[in-house]
Amino acid sequence: MNRMPFVRRRCNATRGRSASRKYLKREKESSDGKTKLSPLTGRERPYQGAERYCTSNRGSKMPRVSKIDVFRKREQPTLSIRTRTKVEDLPVLIGESYCKMAAYLKELSEYLSDVPYVAYHNMDMQNLDVEIGFPVPAALPAKEDIQSGSIPASKVVFCIYRGAYRDMASTYGEMATWIEENGLKPVGTAYEHYYNGPEYPESELLTMIVMPVV
Repeated sequence: MNRMPFVRRRCNATRGRSASRKYLKREKESSDGKTKLSPLTGRERPYQGAERYCTSNRGSKMPRVSKIDVFRKREQPTLSIRTRTKVEDLPVLIGESYCKMAAYLKELSEYLSDVPYVAYHNMDMQNLDVEIGFPVPAALPAKEDIQSGSIPASKVVFCIYRGAYRDMASTYGEMATWIEENGLKPVGTAYEHYYNGPEYPESELLTMIVMPVV
């Protein structure tokens, strides 16, 4: 499936501005100015209890469009750019990275095999370790700062969220609660896979959150 038109629509700073608002909110929630928030574990803030499945009385506060569930994910080849940045510089970085990788795929006459993702390897807002990537059908050669790699095979907990990026913290909290209640332990890095972008209203943005577990 040719997903390049989707990439071209996302190849701008608009989507990044939404991401910036989301992570600025996470930083703001860290009231002591020292502790950074972890979307993977939720241990740094008191998450509220959550139901395992969507219910009609949730309304727009926790707009999940799938249940929280677990499955075994196969290894996924990727092209990605991994770097460090301040949260205020993230919007431009995401847009530039998507554009650069899209141009390289066109040069190779290759296409995405799934939707783009961003992996957050830490939550230090002034020194974010981010991996901005494209899933691809097979291993492709690296070029300059575009790395050839993969998302490792693992057991993962996932949920599909609909709504503004800045409001995803509650869904992360629900997932952390579900993981604990089901006797699992989060490990590794959280991934966000973006199914659409700034051409849609914020209320219709679709994001799959994926957390590796053991």
